[in-house]
Amino acid sequence: MRNAVQRAAFVLLSCALLLGAVKWVPEQEAPPVAELPDVYVSGGYAVSTEAAYDQRSLDYAARKLQQLYDSYLTGNDGHIYLSVIPEKGSFVPAIEGYTPASAQETADALLAQLDFVRYVDIAPGLTLEDYYRTDPHWRQECLVPTAQTLAQAAGPDEAFAPAVTRSDACGGPVWYVGTELCSGDLSALVASMAERCGLHAAGVSPQGLEVRVRRGRKRDYLFALNASGEAQAFSPAGEWLPLDGEDSFSVPRFGVRLWYREKE
Repeated sequence: MRNAVQRAAFVLLSCALLLGAVKWVPEQEAPPVAELPDVYVSGGYAVSTEAAYDQRSLDYAARKLQQLYDSYLTGNDGHIYLSVIPEKGSFVPAIEGYTPASAQETADALLAQLDFVRYVDIAPGLTLEDYYRTDPHWRQECLVPTAQTLAQAAGPDEAFAPAVTRSDACGGPVWYVGTELCSGDLSALVASMAERCGLHAAGVSPQGLEVRVRRGRKRDYLFALNASGEAQAFSPAGEWLPLDGEDSFSVPRFGVRLWYREKE
């Protein structure tokens, strides 16, 4: 009996020593993964490593585009186009561990979710020289062939139509006109913008002057813009006070002057 107890104690002690030894054996650490640089240079061009393929990002973009279509663009079926600008890194050898998303792969992921767009492939007409050396963007002066590809896909009725967009900045609307309008269309656009902004004509304007009134909550303001190359005499009718405090009744060449009047 005594021998059996001794043998059991020896076995338990051996197990304890074995477990202790295992506990203190240093673990084999995995070799560290080399971090990708934010930017690398290839062929004299700086390339960012932030344009890898990201399915979640594309899914999010597709949802947002679908929301825009459902909310504002359902009446434009057949006139909505999709193009993907290739990442600059697609034109140079990639470094180890990084593969930029291809334009076609990105387009396929979006087209699988957006059935209202027409795809225009612009990648075949682009080269590395169409991009800035130290900037991820393409060079506008090199994009005539790309613009022609887009124009041919859209057709003459759409490609040469005026592009007018509105945005908000500095507490007010900003209008962008992407083409040169004829005088009639330009006058109509200016009149529409003036009405939206609360500008009202202040009677007949002298030759070379554009006079407008902006009605505010506490004050009204009168703007006199001189588009001519000579100073123009001008004195607004009514109880208008010069905002600059000067008593001069003239607007300098290519200049503007403002008057105001208090609300009662």
